[in-house]
Amino acid sequence: MPNSSIILIINSLKYIDILDQEPDSLPIGDDKINLRSVYKMIDEKFVEVLTSSPDSGFAIVTQGPNEPHVVNSWNSYVHIAEDGTLLVPAGRMAETEKNLEKDNRIQLTITNREVMGKSYKGTGFLVKGTGEFLKEGPGYDIIKSKFPWARAALAVKVDSLEQTL
Repeated sequence: MPNSSIILIINSLKYIDILDQEPDSLPIGDDKINLRSVYKMIDEKFVEVLTSSPDSGFAIVTQGPNEPHVVNSWNSYVHIAEDGTLLVPAGRMAETEKNLEKDNRIQLTITNREVMGKSYKGTGFLVKGTGEFLKEGPGYDIIKSKFPWARAALAVKVDSLEQTL
């Protein structure tokens, strides 16, 4: 990270500009965000994909009993928790939840056609990790406050993040 100016994008729409410093943590409301752990876990280009217009859909893939199961959500719904966990509101996703109870491995493909990629406009990421559905606790509370219709929060712990385009 450069010493002159750091811009951190958190929770899809919060922009914080810190001039001439490189802090280890940053207070956000009543919380402290550990900047070093967030930057290690989540790539800046990935955050740009999530927060840039236009909003795009993304795919959530779990392993069903006989074949992969795919559902979709919106980039703007993703909340990045302090530890780098991705939180997604779940209105339905009953089969996804059942699949994760048997095999917690999950993959996401997240794209945005307006964000500069490796060699041209448009980029995407393959996210691999483990997932679980939260129905109580801080992660659930964050999602429920933003999306009152959510019955749960899908929490994805990121194991790998690969820019594919």
